[in-house]
Amino acid sequence: MKWNVQWSDWNSVFERNVATSNEAFTLLDEVRDTAKIPAIVEFFNHEGVSLGIGIGREKTVLTFQKSNDPPYFISIGESNSSGTTTFCYGTEESEYLERNLVDLDSGFRAVQEFLLSGEMPRTLQWEML
Repeated sequence: MKWNVQWSDWNSVFERNVATSNEAFTLLDEVRDTAKIPAIVEFFNHEGVSLGIGIGREKTVLTFQKSNDPPYFISIGESNSSGTTTFCYGTEESEYLERNLVDLDSGFRAVQEFLLSGEMPRTLQWEML
């Protein structure tokens, strides 16, 4: 299955297609190593279902949506955490609650599950936005 992948910095939106999970994780590594700012990398399948993952911080946040229309979902990490963090999304700074951050290993497992199934990963807890 082919996935369209998009991410951005403050000035530009980048796009690439990947066909395998190995290509997807190589791309995530590349974004982590070359991006000057923490960014959301979003994977889209041919039906418009998407999963976004924050790259460039010690923890990550994930988003899931079946279409451009609500509902939208966000990962749940430690629900008693307070504060916010930011990632670049669509050339803009987007703020996320720290309660929505999860460890990177959990985030990567969720990406792997999504790439295999095209469905909302069950390896994480989610809440509706």
